Amino acid sequence: MPTIREGIGKTEKILSCIVEVMRLFAAWMIIGLIGSFLFIIVQLILIIDFSHAWNGAWLDGYDESRNKCWLVGELLLPDVISENHLFTLFTLRGLCFEVVLRVLVYVNNGFIY
Repeated sequence: MPTIREGIGKTEKILSCIVEVMRLFAAWMIIGLIGSFLFIIVQLILIIDFSHAWNGAWLDGYDESRNKCWLVGELLLPDVISENHLFTLFTLRGLCFEVVLRVLVYVNNGFIY
């Protein structure tokens, strides 16, 4: 039969392993936080760069032709694309609150126009 000291020794080994695992989890948590922060910053820079490039291209088209369709397209095309994405992503078939989501998308886009 094991003695109390042997039981305490095994418990100390188990606890020391748990402490090491917790230190490893803490290290990976910090690495994950830093990585996710950098990912969000890079995505933000990319989307801002894309929007500036798109705006510049549409304004250059207007400057070259002096056609008002370029300005109307610049204002309406992003809204049409976002509305399409809202409907395809948030109003999936089979959801019990699909009607509520459609009403919310209509209300959101109604305030834009």
